[in-house]
Amino acid sequence: YLNSNLDLNQFKLPYFLIPGFQKCGSTSLWVNLKKHPQLDLGTKKEIDFFTQNYEKGPEWYASHYTQENKKRGDVSVNYGGAINGNNKILSRIKTMLPNAKLIFTLRDPIARAFSAYNHYMQNLDQSRKHGGWLLPGKSFYENVKEEQKNNFSRGIVKQGFYWDILEKIYENFTKNKVLILKQEDLWNNPSQSYFRIFDFLEVDKINLKYEFSHRRKYESQIDQKSYDLLSEIYKSKNLELKENIGIDYN
Repeated sequence: YLNSNLDLNQFKLPYFLIPGFQKCGSTSLWVNLKKHPQLDLGTKKEIDFFTQNYEKGPEWYASHYTQENKKRGDVSVNYGGAINGNNKILSRIKTMLPNAKLIFTLRDPIARAFSAYNHYMQNLDQSRKHGGWLLPGKSFYENVKEEQKNNFSRGIVKQGFYWDILEKIYENFTKNKVLILKQEDLWNNPSQSYFRIFDFLEVDKINLKYEFSHRRKYESQIDQKSYDLLSEIYKSKNLELKENIGIDYN
């Protein structure tokens, strides 16, 4: 579809995307934004059109949006990680949705990494089968060290190198098309954070009953050795983030 002469205006395609970072609150955004009467968040979360279903075409993509006269949004967290490793994904988004608005939520990268590990351990039978971590079932520290040995080519830690992805976003979309939020703010002051989203999407500011999804219990806290190691790993990456968009996680 990148090279076709197909008129994309005939399809009801998304007005905004939430590409997401893993374990940064995208499910809560999907649940809560669905409640707004001027928004259509599609028939499901993770449509994954630009990653897994692109060959099905824009008509298939548009079929997930059935509500009339609403602004359509696609919450697919896999887009974020895919952009970092595959330039085709960003090209597809920019070509098919050149005027789209993008919303990203960030989270303290150490907390995010440990949350991902905790999620994998609680779903060990299933998570053994995918490449989200290098040493399924092993300790958090062992996984971090193994990823470090492999230059963070894949795994849990890399997902927190936020600026690596956001830099590519800003190279392809103007700043007024991108909204960056902190998950910590969504937790601590949801009304203020969602009002920012509503302003960005140009819809009415309304009060919602906010829900927080996938807040898993922890059997243990992160160990000091892993925390210290990740603090050093993320130090330069966090500095890049602060220098470019003013968010400080150091």
